[in-house]
Amino acid sequence: MDVDTLAREAARPSAADHHTLLDRIVDALTRTAEQPVAEAWDEEVAR
Repeated sequence: MDVDTLAREAARPSAADHHTLLDRIVDALTRTAEQPVAEAWDEEVAR
C-alpha cells in the first residue's frame, strides 16, 4: 500500500480511532528506536 492510499484510509475512522492509531505508531517507532540502545546496554552489563 502506498503512502497516499494509507493516508486516505487513515482519514476515515473516528477521532478516537485516530488517537489509537497514532498511539500505536508512536509505540512502534519508540520500540524500534530503543532496541539498539537496550541491546548495547545488555552487552555492556554482560562485560
